[in-house]
Amino acid sequence: MSRLPTPGSDDGTWGTVLNDYLAVEHNADGSLKKAAQITQAISDSSAALSTANAAGTAASNAQTTANGKYTLPGGGIPKTDLAAAVQTSLNTADARDAIKIQGSAIDPSAPGDGQVLAYVSASSAWVPSTATSSVISDATTGAKGIVQLAGDLAGTAAAPTVPGLAGKANTSHTHAATDIASGTVATARLGSGTADNTKYLRGDSTWATPAASAGSIATDTDVVLSSPANNQFLGYNSGTSKWNNMSLTGKAALATGGGVEGVSALGNITGTATANLANGNVFSATLTGNTTFTFSGATASTACSFGLYLTQDGTGSRIATWPASVKWAGGTAPTLSTAASSIDILVFETIDGGTTWFGSLVGTNFS
Repeated sequence: MSRLPTPGSDDGTWGTVLNDYLAVEHNADGSLKKAAQITQAISDSSAALSTANAAGTAASNAQTTANGKYTLPGGGIPKTDLAAAVQTSLNTADARDAIKIQGSAIDPSAPGDGQVLAYVSASSAWVPSTATSSVISDATTGAKGIVQLAGDLAGTAAAPTVPGLAGKANTSHTHAATDIASGTVATARLGSGTADNTKYLRGDSTWATPAASAGSIATDTDVVLSSPANNQFLGYNSGTSKWNNMSLTGKAALATGGGVEGVSALGNITGTATANLANGNVFSATLTGNTTFTFSGATASTACSFGLYLTQDGTGSRIATWPASVKWAGGTAPTLSTAASSIDILVFETIDGGTTWFGSLVGTNFS
């Protein structure tokens, strides 16, 4: 037997119970099943009311006659003449039909959290639906749509993030020169043009090929080289008005430019010390202990010389021992100063490239 839903119960079947109840008096489209009878009753009542007097007009409200038949009011059946449950159902239907989107009804199904209204052509209604690619299309480069937070995307729909960009610099930015502490800089960043092993970077930040050089010295028309050898030099030949490679043998080498000579400071010495003529031809040293000297660097079979400025340290009485190749006047090495901080000056010469040295004490006890 059809009935109205019971408050507090009928969970999950409330709509079905109500629909069964309404189906007793209503068609599927919501119209009353007894509409024809009611229409005829209205017509009959209208004829009766037209002849009613003023007292009968007061009976225009719905009444039940003594024989139990319903008397239809002239203005139709008011809702107040219907049962309370039917009135509630009609009120709900009126409210539902009043809400439409672009003329299409909204499906009465209860929506769930996060669902959206999607139009379903089969029912010509807007239906609560879960947003999927079948309801909302995927986003494209030309249209908005669903985007899945995957791959480089994370976070939430309200606050999406791109973790893949964390810690990465912009594709275009600038740095101060001091920021480049290591690594290399692409040649294209240094200047315009193509860089290779034949180019150099000009002051205007352009990669350029060096201008042609004058060539090697051998191609100079003022220079004539003939089998140059080690330790030769260029000397001018007035007979040919040319510069030729020459050997120092039999020629005097003069210091120019103020008589500049190379000085090699040996510093504090003790134990052993070497005067290497490849480093200069004037040496200075301070004796901080007894020291044995050796000489090297003289050009073979040539004459050369060097001077030695020898200083006693703050203690003094340091002894210098000379190479056996040194010959002294009278066959005996000179006695050096022993006073603290005293300075002695010695000169050594050779005419055979250092095979034999001739030593001379220029002065002692300079202070």
